[in-house]
Amino acid sequence: MFKNYLNIAIRNFWKNKTFSLLNILGLTAGTVCSLYILFFIKDQWSFDKHHLGVDQIYRVTTDILKEGKIDRLATISPPIAPAMKKEFPEIEAAVRVINPPDVDMHLIKSAQTTFYIDKGYYTDSTFFRIFTYRFTEGISATALDQPYTMVISSGIAKRLFGNTQALNQRITLTNRLGTNDFLVTGVFDENFGKSHISPNFFMSINSGGMGDYVRTNNQWAGQNFIFAYVKLNPQSNPSDLEKKLPAFIERYGGKQLKELGFHKTLHLQPVKDIYVYSDLKNEISKKTNASFLYLLLIIGGFIQLIACINFMNLSTAKSSKRAREIGVRKSIGATRSGMLAQFMTESMLMTGIAFGLALPMLYILMPALNSITQYPLSFGMVSQGNIWISMAVLLAITGLLSGSYPAIYLSSFKAVEVLKGKLIHRFSSIRLRSALVVIQFVIAVGLIICVSGMKQQLQFVQSMELGFDKEQKLIIPFRSIDARSKLTVYKNEVLKIPLFKAASGIVYYPGKRVLQDFGVYKQGGDMNSSQQMLMNRTDEDYFNTMGIPLIAGRALQSSDTSDQVVVNETALKSLGIGLNEAPGIKLFSDRDGNREEYQIIGVIKDFNFTSLREEIKPLMFSYAAPERLINLVLSTKTSNYSEAVAEAGNVWQQLNIAEPFEYSFLDENLQKQYESDQTLLGIINGFAALAIFISCMGLFGLSAYAAEQRFKEIGIRKVLGASVFGLIKLLSKDFIALILIACLIAVPLSWMIMGKWLEDFAYRMPAGKLVYLLAVFVTLGIGIIAISVQTLKAALSNPVNSIRSE
Repeated sequence: MFKNYLNIAIRNFWKNKTFSLLNILGLTAGTVCSLYILFFIKDQWSFDKHHLGVDQIYRVTTDILKEGKIDRLATISPPIAPAMKKEFPEIEAAVRVINPPDVDMHLIKSAQTTFYIDKGYYTDSTFFRIFTYRFTEGISATALDQPYTMVISSGIAKRLFGNTQALNQRITLTNRLGTNDFLVTGVFDENFGKSHISPNFFMSINSGGMGDYVRTNNQWAGQNFIFAYVKLNPQSNPSDLEKKLPAFIERYGGKQLKELGFHKTLHLQPVKDIYVYSDLKNEISKKTNASFLYLLLIIGGFIQLIACINFMNLSTAKSSKRAREIGVRKSIGATRSGMLAQFMTESMLMTGIAFGLALPMLYILMPALNSITQYPLSFGMVSQGNIWISMAVLLAITGLLSGSYPAIYLSSFKAVEVLKGKLIHRFSSIRLRSALVVIQFVIAVGLIICVSGMKQQLQFVQSMELGFDKEQKLIIPFRSIDARSKLTVYKNEVLKIPLFKAASGIVYYPGKRVLQDFGVYKQGGDMNSSQQMLMNRTDEDYFNTMGIPLIAGRALQSSDTSDQVVVNETALKSLGIGLNEAPGIKLFSDRDGNREEYQIIGVIKDFNFTSLREEIKPLMFSYAAPERLINLVLSTKTSNYSEAVAEAGNVWQQLNIAEPFEYSFLDENLQKQYESDQTLLGIINGFAALAIFISCMGLFGLSAYAAEQRFKEIGIRKVLGASVFGLIKLLSKDFIALILIACLIAVPLSWMIMGKWLEDFAYRMPAGKLVYLLAVFVTLGIGIIAISVQTLKAALSNPVNSIRSE
């Protein structure tokens, strides 16, 4: 029986090649999109799932409550994790991971080569007893037991030592904290499992410097820069343990918390949820967002739905062509269930062909799709068993969804009525086809509006005045102690070149997260009334170099001490200080039982030093000696950047600075803050184009069928004098009306969606009327073109042929 169904399905495929090809092309396009999203989401949800006993591994996180505001941090203070291991028998093992503050890159050197590398972390020796890594060299359990030992990835090992064994080799590591030699005691395969930590190498925490600082640190309230993880005993309940943490933190850190004037709560976060679901500050590395993945799922579902709608519309539109076949088959004994099986077989055949074409198409298009998502997804995922199960489910859903209504509709024809020619169309099927076309274009128009609105917002944040001059600025990092010792000499030498007009050393340039913060209060207050301030350190030329206006008092000078500060307007407002009275006012901060004193010497105009997603925060600047500054901002006079970079590099070489010359452009660094939004824009842009393409294919097929059905009518109208324009209008008006209805529905829905997305920006520009009108006109224009291809052909046909066909 199935063979018979298959033969009939193939025969009908060849009999209606155009419609079959439209169906297959639409399903193939939608399936390529859906499969890529399926692969992408499967990959994103795989992070940290490979660790043995992952259900018992938790990250310890911090909530800091001050004046009704909560900061939720992925980090904790240095002594907390070891004390938890000692205090609670529920904890099998604990480990700290430290991303060295203000260290973006490490200069790593072997006997063969030298290069910069990021993502290097100090960690306790217990790290590999909690997390599962596949070692290609060395023994994981004991790899970091000794001081000045290092475990590196296989990729870094190959860069450092080629095909030579890395184990027991010596490496020299240089960063702003100093230079140290390390012994390689392990090499791990970075392609085995994916982790939210995403390391290039690990260093033993017992290696002096930063390690000594962390191990001897007794700050229970502040210094929240430690990533800490615990592995619980299998019989332990994390909820029960979490209930014990308030008393624990109060017992050890209550006094310090009271001094600083805030409350601190510890939580246990499942490691397997971090990469997708965590929304905490200070994450160790870039992560994805659950909302983003759900949005991709929705978009992929919409695209596949549009393709299925095309199948349903074209199948039901061709019902009159199949009516007599159905009538004859029923008259000779075919049952409705048999007819249902026949039409579902045809649907599954088309869907199967589409899936068969989609896989090689996905392989070909994978690099282009990866460039849109900015993620290196591998087609090799297709070899995973769970991927094939997911694809089989998608195939079944697509086949059933696209074929169910046509099968039910066509199998419902009554044999007697069909053979008498009384059943050609049903109003209900026409109405459903119209509704499905509207749904298609609601999705397409909505995506176009979202693309236009996002482009407008991103253009707004790029063009908005930030309160400083971001153009023609080079950022040159000084990553080592040796390099920083020559910063002043470099600055003076480079300013002798006519291409440059100003330069300044700084710790945190705009767009770079300021890590140092603490509470300050006015005379007569205490830490309970303090306001949190961010602290940046610079030299005397920063405000002039960046074009930041001074509105009260004076700027920093080289003779200033570290307790003389320049503040922004927001800092004054948070402390309730008037602009004119600010210079000379003293601020205080209590830490470790000591009172620190600061004096305001100047006030600068507010400027946006972080992403425009965030409001401007209270900020202070103090003078620091050049050897404490880690970046140089270099302002150029020329737009010939290649020449400016070459000249700056020449000075670097002339001074024999021991590390390679690096640079970046400030405006490009600022733009990177919106990379995730640009990625989302690219994804929606591509899928919007695909949605329009598939929808217009459906319109093309339906308009072709409508013209075919009215072929005789068109001929008679032409004989009676109807114009070509009048015939095009006659054939197109119903479809254009459906597109307009879709636009009326899509506009308010898109307005609500865009409003929700814009809530993430402190500074935003809501989409104007032009955005919505443009989306409507673009969709309408593309739709008219799709319809006109067939309607124009029908309108220009010879009426004699259409009349003679009867």
